[in-house]
Amino acid sequence: MKNPFSKKKKEEPKTSPHNTQKENDLLCKIDNAQVYAEGGVRPAIETNWEDEYKMKQGGGKQWDTTKGLRNAQGKRRNFNSEDNFVLPMIRNMLAPFSVAPTVEITGTEPTDDEAAQTLNDLVPHILNQNKFGEEWLEGVEQFVSYGPIIGCVEYDQHWIGGRGPDKWVGEIKVGFVDKGEFYPDPAILNLKKRLQDCSYINIKQRKKLDWFKEIWPGKGQYVIEDTEDVPKGQEEEGQDPKQATLIKHFHKGTPYFIPDEWKEIFLEKARIAEEEANLPYYAKDLRDMAAGTLKGVHCAYKANTVFLDYIPYIYDDGLYPFVYRVLYADEKQPYGMGEIRNVVIPQILHNKADEIELGAMLGQGLGGAYYNEGALSTAQKEELMDTLAKANAWHEVRDIHGIQEKKAVQVPANIIAYKNGKKDVIDLITGNTAIVQGLSIGANVPYKTVAELGARADANTRRKAKILEGFM
Repeated sequence: MKNPFSKKKKEEPKTSPHNTQKENDLLCKIDNAQVYAEGGVRPAIETNWEDEYKMKQGGGKQWDTTKGLRNAQGKRRNFNSEDNFVLPMIRNMLAPFSVAPTVEITGTEPTDDEAAQTLNDLVPHILNQNKFGEEWLEGVEQFVSYGPIIGCVEYDQHWIGGRGPDKWVGEIKVGFVDKGEFYPDPAILNLKKRLQDCSYINIKQRKKLDWFKEIWPGKGQYVIEDTEDVPKGQEEEGQDPKQATLIKHFHKGTPYFIPDEWKEIFLEKARIAEEEANLPYYAKDLRDMAAGTLKGVHCAYKANTVFLDYIPYIYDDGLYPFVYRVLYADEKQPYGMGEIRNVVIPQILHNKADEIELGAMLGQGLGGAYYNEGALSTAQKEELMDTLAKANAWHEVRDIHGIQEKKAVQVPANIIAYKNGKKDVIDLITGNTAIVQGLSIGANVPYKTVAELGARADANTRRKAKILEGFM
């Protein structure tokens, strides 16, 4: 089994004869940046995310986590009990955020009213095109469960929608980036405050081979199926996936080079800005862009060894199109943590205690025995262990006289209190109180106590809402 904490070995990036020398040089820079982004603390964080996903999914997956791992034999010989407290806990926390926020734009000057009204008409249309309500729910669930929420507002020139006379190509994309696809510059640990200080940000996504051919007819045909570089958590893609990994490489500073077509575009815009719009300062910036001397944000696209495209000065404001927040910060790594992280161990211990209780009850009901060495063959011992919990089971033995019944096991009196204590610990850690769950907290409880408990629950919700408000 591969050690998830091992550092990725730096390999010499592979290039393609379909690229120019400049493109191959940039391809090597992108591959090296991705290697660094996938190293350091990233493997340990991805292991935590995978464990937390399994805890939330339930269905016995708890015993596949690194903290509660059981092999096939261990699963056969245990009950694999799993009371899943995580999923209802997350659902309760998401309830206050089930409706996506709306946008209302106001001007700062009286002359801004017309522009503000135009934007108030336009923005809801754009959000509707993006199905922002669904995106919001997925983004907030990632935020509460795992820690990071990553927003992205960019112009997607490849996005095609509508039909007939309403068909459109290219639109503003508003949504959320999956945590597993986001690879920022690992030198920056506080992405909330310093995301714009990143020298690069990579987005790693899976795309069908036909998609590459459609978007880049020239070079897309050279992209081949890629089964080795699948992002963690996306290993199961179904039959005959025919997919490859796309890396979008955003970087800051001056561009690596200026493609000829973009040089022409910038110079033509500079002419229009100067001669027709009377904007000499903007015209100068555009000429500096054509020369590649102005700093800004640029974006390259690659898959396998194929360099697909490069867009210098992709956004006029010179900023990355991302915003980043975490639920609980960690000064030693940028990914923070969500609500699941601290309840993994208590839930595993609760379910282990549940198995001990079940085992003691079966021991009390089915009994047990001692046996002399040699009274059972190896095969008989294995069969005995596999059928030990079955009522009225018959077991073949070598020597019945070498076996002696032992006293029935008593169920520990404190096991139920221990299990309930672990459940209380989970509720305490997450603030998932009876009030949050919509349950009665018991009879004869003073109003003041109820109000205080409600206020504490509201405080947890308000904290999340405040972070999301700043994010939006």
